[in-house]
Amino acid sequence: MLKTIIVYNSIHHKNTEKLLQLACNDLEVDLVDIKFAKDTDLRLYEVIGFASGIYHGNFHRSLFNYLEDCSQLPQKTFLIHTSGTGNAKYNSSFVEAVKTKGIDLIGSFHCKGFDTFGLFKYIGGIAKKHPNEKDVENLKDFLQGIIE
Repeated sequence: MLKTIIVYNSIHHKNTEKLLQLACNDLEVDLVDIKFAKDTDLRLYEVIGFASGIYHGNFHRSLFNYLEDCSQLPQKTFLIHTSGTGNAKYNSSFVEAVKTKGIDLIGSFHCKGFDTFGLFKYIGGIAKKHPNEKDVENLKDFLQGIIE
């Protein structure tokens, strides 16, 4: 089993954080909010995941900064994101940033998350019941494939 950590940022509705907490409840995966990540010794891990809500079409800027500044990253990574539309394309900029660091991308997961950004707030938001139980189970299956 690979020693795994997920560094995440989840702000507005905490979609990503809720999803991670539920999916990782029974798994041997350490979750670290980006606010506390600089104090984490990454040499203890074989795999690092990055998870984020989507902000202006990208992972949160703090994760880009962390990736850029960190010198002790494990050589394998995976990505997780939640967004109102559940579109996979939102991780493309972060994928490029990972490639620039020379890290192997071993997987990616995305699902819908409740979104009230911009005009969506006037209609009560989109993806109101997400992430849901099926999203949690799908992430759990994805993570088991990563760590085993």
